[in-house]
Amino acid sequence: MNAPAGSRVSSFGYDAVEDTKKRRMASPTIKSEDAELNQSKRDQLNAQANDALRNFAICRWAVGKHLDFVSRHSFICDTGDNRFDTDVQDLMDWYSNDPKNCDVMARHTLDRIVRMTEGRAVVEGDHLLLPLKSSHIQQVETDRLRSELGMALDGSEAHGVKLNKQGAATAYRIWKREVYGGYSNPQDYPANQVIYHGYWPTERSDQVRGIGLITAGLNDFCDAYEWVDLTKAAAKLRAAFGMIVTSKAVDGLGDHTEIEEATPILDQFGNPVACETTQKYEVEFGKGPFKLELDPGEDVKFLTDDSPSVQTFDFFKSTIGFALKSLDIPLCFYDEGLTNFFGQRAALILYLESCKTKRRNLVTNVLAPLTRWLIARWIAEGRLRLPAGANVSKIPFSWHPAGCPYWNPSQEINADIQAIGAGLGDWETIYLERTGRDWYRDMMRLKRQQQFLKENDISIDPKLIQMVQIMTDPAQMGGTNPLSQLPMGGLTV
Repeated sequence: MNAPAGSRVSSFGYDAVEDTKKRRMASPTIKSEDAELNQSKRDQLNAQANDALRNFAICRWAVGKHLDFVSRHSFICDTGDNRFDTDVQDLMDWYSNDPKNCDVMARHTLDRIVRMTEGRAVVEGDHLLLPLKSSHIQQVETDRLRSELGMALDGSEAHGVKLNKQGAATAYRIWKREVYGGYSNPQDYPANQVIYHGYWPTERSDQVRGIGLITAGLNDFCDAYEWVDLTKAAAKLRAAFGMIVTSKAVDGLGDHTEIEEATPILDQFGNPVACETTQKYEVEFGKGPFKLELDPGEDVKFLTDDSPSVQTFDFFKSTIGFALKSLDIPLCFYDEGLTNFFGQRAALILYLESCKTKRRNLVTNVLAPLTRWLIARWIAEGRLRLPAGANVSKIPFSWHPAGCPYWNPSQEINADIQAIGAGLGDWETIYLERTGRDWYRDMMRLKRQQQFLKENDISIDPKLIQMVQIMTDPAQMGGTNPLSQLPMGGLTV
C-alpha cells in the first residue's frame, strides 16, 4: 500500500533527532554547562544582561518584581526561652537596619545586601559574600570570580572555583577589578569562609558556576527593546510631518517668518554681477498649524501609515510574555487588563508556588549561614548568653518570606478564622503567611496596647473588641489558646 502524497513514513524512533533541514539541530556532543559557557562567553552574557537591565524598563521591572516576592524575609528565633529569643531578634534588628553595622562599605542594610545578592544571582548567575572578622559583610560580584585556566583538564578548577575529587568546592579565587578594565591580585578564600549563592536553571548536577535565570529570556528582552526603539523612531518621524496644509487663502493658519534668500547672477566668466532676491518661508513644526507657499505644480503628501498595527502590538506583548516566563512571572502582572480578578488571583497563587523553591534556596544559601555566624559572634562578644544546655550550632530560628496581603479582606479573614477553628491551620502559620511577622511578638504588643486602653479608660470599636475576644477566648477556639501558654499569660480585654 502506497503512502499518501506528502506524508512521511517513519520507522520506530524519536522524531526530534531526525534532521529535517527545517530547524537548527543541536550538537550531539554533551559537555558540562561550565564548558558550554566559558569565561569569555560568560563575560559577554553578563554584559548583555546588565545592559538590558540598565536600559529596558520592563526588564528592570521584571527583576525587581522577582526580588519583591523572593528576597524579603523576616527573622524569628524560636528556642522556647523568651528572654533569649527576644535578645536575638533585637540584636538582628539592630544589626540589619544600620549599614554601618553590617556593610563593610557602610552603604547597605542587611535587607538590601540580601536583595542585591539575589538580584546578581538572577542576572549574572551567582554572587558571593565574605563574612569579615569585624562582623561586616563584603560583597563580591561574579566577574571577580575567575581563573587563568578557565577549566582545568583534571577537573580541579572551574572558572575560579577549586574542586576536590568529588567536585565539591574547596576554595574560591577572587580577583581585584581594575578601574579601567582587567583583573589583578588574585586571592584564594577557603570555601567554608565564603557564602555562595547561585542558580542552576538547566538542572545539571555537575554544574559548578551558576547561570542567571533571565538568560533564557534575554533574547526576547533585547528583541522587545529594539522593537520599542524602532517604533518610537518611526512615530517621531511621522509626527515631524504631522500636518501640511495647502490653502488659497492669503493669510496662513499660524505664525511663520518671511525671509529673503539671495541668489547670485553670474556673467559668462562665472563672476557675480547681480543678486536676485526671492521670498521664502521658514516654518517651525512645533508651534501648531502652519502654511506652506507652494509653487504651481508642487504638492506635499502626508507621511502616514498604520504601524504599529494591532497584530504587531499583540506580538510585542507575546514577546514580553516569553521573556517573563524565564522568571516565572505571568504576563497579566505586566498587563492587568488581560484577565479579570479571579484570573489575577489564580496567576498569583501559581506564581507564589514557583517562589517557594527560590525562597528556600536563598534562606539555605545566604540567610541561614549568615545567622549562625552572627549568633556565634554575638555569644563570643558577650552580647548574648546561651541558654543552659543549648548548642550554638543548633539554635532553632527561621526566616519567613514577606506576607501576601488580603485581596478580599472581609471574606479571607473570615475564612482564616474558620480554618483555625476547624483545625486546618493555626494562628502563627496563617499570621506569617499574611504578614511575614512574628505572631508571638505582635500578640504581646497587642496585649500592651489593650492594657493601655484599659488603664486609661479609652473606649474602642465594639466590633474590634469582639474580634480580639475571638482570638483570645479558649471556648471559641476549641479549648486551645496559644496565648495561654506564654509566661505572661493570655491577652485580656
